[in-house]
Amino acid sequence: MSAGEGQQRLVCNLLRSALPNDLQALALRLCLVADRAALEAWRRWLETKPDAKYALGSRSAHLKGLLALLYYRLQQEGEAIEASLRSYLRTARAHEQLRTETVRRICRGALRSLHAAGIEVIVLKGMAMAETVYPEASLRHCHDLDLLVADERVPDAMEALRGAGFRVGAGSPGSATSSAWVEHPSGFPVGLHTVLYRLPPWNAGACDAKRTAMRAEVAGCQVRVLSPAQALVHICCHGLTRGGPHSPSWIGDAWFLLGRTPAGLDWEEVTAIAASGHQSIPLMVALEYLAERLAAPVPPRVFQVLRGLSEREEDIESARAAALMATRGRPLALLRAGARAGHPAQTVWWLLFPPPSQLRMVEGAAGLLPALYLKRLGRYVLRPNWRTFC
Repeated sequence: MSAGEGQQRLVCNLLRSALPNDLQALALRLCLVADRAALEAWRRWLETKPDAKYALGSRSAHLKGLLALLYYRLQQEGEAIEASLRSYLRTARAHEQLRTETVRRICRGALRSLHAAGIEVIVLKGMAMAETVYPEASLRHCHDLDLLVADERVPDAMEALRGAGFRVGAGSPGSATSSAWVEHPSGFPVGLHTVLYRLPPWNAGACDAKRTAMRAEVAGCQVRVLSPAQALVHICCHGLTRGGPHSPSWIGDAWFLLGRTPAGLDWEEVTAIAASGHQSIPLMVALEYLAERLAAPVPPRVFQVLRGLSEREEDIESARAAALMATRGRPLALLRAGARAGHPAQTVWWLLFPPPSQLRMVEGAAGLLPALYLKRLGRYVLRPNWRTFC
């Protein structure tokens, strides 16, 4: 094995540490595929969990965002559900339906205020997927509204949203430092993003993303959303690098997008985006999971192209920085991934002292390097906190 292949294998293992855990994988297969094997695995799991609703609803499971979809799928399959669990899931479904009405009303107000101010936006991620690819919008739990806005229009957008009753809010851990946030009085956040990705190399195709954006209806408003190819790359790469144990809803977004795109997906555009943005490795990891675990229709030739791209030094470099973000809240999983690749010591050293180029990608270009390294050491050595790992 060459040095490049070894680095590629290590980085792939590190990124895989951010994929769904066993319980999340079971829930996803049931929600999305619901084949005989998934239903049998579900029944076996229920036999070991007398109080299944507590296992599904616990904070550590990060499955609350999937409960409405889980109940919807079980109902579709005619699966018998124990009374207390059925009541729990039915309540979750009803709650999500009511919540979706409120979320859509908030988003409608935000989008209309921006339109009235002449500000063009592209709706990203959860809300875009809920409204365009899911069977029903209420089957996708949305906790914020993400918008791509031209850099020079952010102040105008903030003013328009404040005029609509929003207030300045705190940023999301997974967003770029250039993003601005406002909150509805209910606490629902709206993010104004000037770039698609936190990692600078991944934004190489930003102009194409804006040029190929498509018209769609979101929350009753005519807006633009990313093209299916751009959306798939964005969902997969952001989902793997959001950091911390979180809801695997992004897997559902990608799965439904692949299954509901009219006339199929333009896979040449997908690989071209990955090539220009050096995103081949995280995209390959995500698509492998979707194809192998959830029978997503990904052509074999796509993996051949991505494997070829993944050998480039630039792709390995940006994927290592992506893994630094993907490990937030997952230190033990990351160390196990490094051990499986045969590089436990190298993994620890790299976490503490990443190369300057990768450190700046993750922490931001501003700041002196010694200060950035001291900040990182303080995070792990002086004030170790296993929940804040990026």
